[in-house]
Amino acid sequence: MNLFLAACILGIAETTSLKKLHHVPEFQESQYTTLFVLDIKTKESLFDKSANYKRDNSKMIESFDRVAYYMELGKKSKEESEFVWVSFNPPTMNAEFLGVPTHDSGAVFQTQVENMTVFSNKAGLLNGVGLDGLLEFWPSSYTPKTTETSSAANDFEYDSSDTYIDKDGYGSMQVHFANSGDTIFAYNRWGLPRSQAKHPVDLGIGNSILAGASDWTGAKNANEYKHKKLYVFVRNAQYYPKSSKVSKSSKNDESRTPEEIATTSTVDVTSKSTKKSKKTSKSGKKSGRLR
Repeated sequence: MNLFLAACILGIAETTSLKKLHHVPEFQESQYTTLFVLDIKTKESLFDKSANYKRDNSKMIESFDRVAYYMELGKKSKEESEFVWVSFNPPTMNAEFLGVPTHDSGAVFQTQVENMTVFSNKAGLLNGVGLDGLLEFWPSSYTPKTTETSSAANDFEYDSSDTYIDKDGYGSMQVHFANSGDTIFAYNRWGLPRSQAKHPVDLGIGNSILAGASDWTGAKNANEYKHKKLYVFVRNAQYYPKSSKVSKSSKNDESRTPEEIATTSTVDVTSKSTKKSKKTSKSGKKSGRLR
């Protein structure tokens, strides 16, 4: 596909994106393509549906070599917003799995990522390159019990190393520093059924000051922000030929194995039909209901 035509179709040169990201060096210096754009709602229920993206180009992109997330939160105006850009080696080569990890998407990531870059105006948040990070992306509930992914976590706080439970809904989309366990950004509480989604979602850049939850779990604070947006980008994207674009019907194609869509064996990418077979501990089921 002609690169100029692809740029026009995908909105790479979208004026609003360029204006928002002129201050991010990596975005300006590299060939990043818009993958998803999400206007985050104050209250959300994605228990049985996908995120309602303002832009979704995931079905057009065949390959890429890096993924980046850009969150922007503003309480008064866009000019006064806090922001964070975080990029790293992709945990999967399936672009559709890099957005909000809803049940419908079939994606679950609890893994370390490498070669991470962080750039932010949030006071106290470490900026740097060549870092190691941790992902906690899943659609369901979780407990603070520590897994082996982070030595900086503990069993009594929701942080960088919680235990995923394939039960009910809550939703976690979090990126952390691997060494310190500090949160880079978090978007939680979007996965509850509609009848239970009565409170705002959890949102934050950097660590939360909420006792027992540095990852913003239970913050219910999205109503504090007038402006809240999440962008996902990929670098050096290659596009499907026009005749072989991925169709909507193939989004949850159960013929695709984790080995075919993941780049490392540490990534847990699970289809809707196989997620239900995951085993959880008895104690985990009792403590895993987040509301």
